[in-house]
Order: sequence, then C-alpha cells, then structure tokens
Amino acid sequence: MMGYGKYIGGSLSFAPMKMQIGETIIYNPSEEQLKADGYKPLVYVEPSEAPDGYQYVSSWEEKETAIEQVWTLEEVPPSNPTAEEILNILIGGVS
Repeated sequence: MMGYGKYIGGSLSFAPMKMQIGETIIYNPSEEQLKADGYKPLVYVEPSEAPDGYQYVSSWEEKETAIEQVWTLEEVPPSNPTAEEILNILIGGVS
C-alpha cells in the first residue's frame, strides 16, 4: 500500500493507522476511506546526485490528485572550522 497524507494546519500529516468514521473505529483504513477523508497519495521521488558543495532539500507540493515530493538544490553552508583547524592553517600544518 502506498502512503497517503493531507495538509492539516499547513503541515503535512501522514494517514493514520486507525480512524473513526461515525461511531466506528477502523484499523488500517482502505484507500477509498482515506480518500473520502481528504487524504491523497504521496508520490516519492529520488533526487539526482548533487554537485559538490550542494545538497538537495526535500519538501512536498500538493497537486489536484496527489502530494508530490519536490527536491530543491541548495548550496551547503560553509562549516565553521575548529580551533585546531584554524591553528593548523595559521602555522602551515596539514588540515
């Protein structure tokens, strides 16, 4: 079974393992029950390989019939060097 989700309060919520419909509690709701409650299929996408110095960051985009994973290429922020790395740079040591 594929994953389902919906936006609640601006955040993506994954489909529950149990849900209440009227007076009945349903465990492992069916695709039809999830769709009737507003859940949409989640479409997972594998990112491409990021070039050096960059990384892909995942987010979700709601479409008419599904919620699709979207990858945005972002530059990796420079790391803060440790005191030892700074000392090695200053005295000409190997970093």
